[in-house]
Amino acid sequence: MTAGAALLTAFGTTLGVFIHNSQSNLATAKPSAANSSIVSTDSPAAPVIPDISGIWNSNVIYGGQPLVYYITQKGNDFDWELVNPPGSLKQAATGTITGHDLIAHWNGNSPGKTFGRITQEDKINYKILEIQWDNQATFSRSP
Repeated sequence: MTAGAALLTAFGTTLGVFIHNSQSNLATAKPSAANSSIVSTDSPAAPVIPDISGIWNSNVIYGGQPLVYYITQKGNDFDWELVNPPGSLKQAATGTITGHDLIAHWNGNSPGKTFGRITQEDKINYKILEIQWDNQATFSRSP
C-alpha cells in the first residue's frame, strides 16, 4: 500500500468513526440551556385578551338620548365613563374581562353591577363590535 492509499484509508476510517459517533450522540442528545429558546409548535398559544378600549354607543336612553361610553383598558381590567352625561347623571365603572365574559361595577347616581358577554367581533381586524349586558344594555361600535 502506498503512503497516499494508507492516508486515505486512515482518513476514511476516522471519518466513518466520526459519523457513527455523531449519529449516536444525536440519538441520545438532550436539550441544553443553549437550545432553551426553541419553542415547540405543539404548545398552546397564550390567550388573547379582547380589546374593548374606545368609544361605545349604547341602547340605554337617559334624558331622551342614548348614552355613550368611553372605555380604557389595561390587560384584563377596564374602566368606563360617560362621554355625554345628560343633566346631573354621573357614572364611572371598573371591570374585568375573562375570555369573552365581562363584569362591571359602577358608582354614581345609581350604583350597580352587571355581567356582559362579547357577542360580535371583527376577527380580521381583531376588534370587538358588540357587548351584551345582563341588565339588557348593549354596547356597540362600528368596525
